[in-house]
Amino acid sequence: MSAIKYSKPPNRLDAALSSARPLLAQRAIERATQNLAHLGDECAAYVDQLIGSLRELFDLYVVDRRADALADMYQLSLRFIGAASLAGCADLEVAAKSLCDVIDGMLERGETEPEPIRVHIEAMRMLRHPAALGGAGTELLAGLQRVRVRFAMSSDATSPDAKTSDTLVID
Repeated sequence: MSAIKYSKPPNRLDAALSSARPLLAQRAIERATQNLAHLGDECAAYVDQLIGSLRELFDLYVVDRRADALADMYQLSLRFIGAASLAGCADLEVAAKSLCDVIDGMLERGETEPEPIRVHIEAMRMLRHPAALGGAGTELLAGLQRVRVRFAMSSDATSPDAKTSDTLVID
């Protein structure tokens, strides 16, 4: 006959959690704030790099107007989403979403007009330093909304249920 032996391994996670000192909520919030500040600095540098890359790609696009360059600018614009907010530039993120909508509409229709893209890139460059704009940031976003409505996919740009319309509405 054979005997079956059952064994229960020690629960190391439970032991580690039991022996850990409890972290006060205030201290946890302080640590999280410090981590976000550090991430914000990294994201600001990343956003600056993205703006430079977007401008370089746009300059190449103006020369050759290739659809794959438009698609590359679309992919680059997506990278602003999230990073811009952590860098303290939430309006820049709104502008990036608007640029994605414009490029998407242009790709769908086969348009190659560079002007709506140039307008967005220049606005994004200005929105990178919102303090320098004063109160003009809201007006700038309203202007981008008008460009978006004109060049984005018509059903997406004017629909109240559009995915990004809630972030682009200026009160």
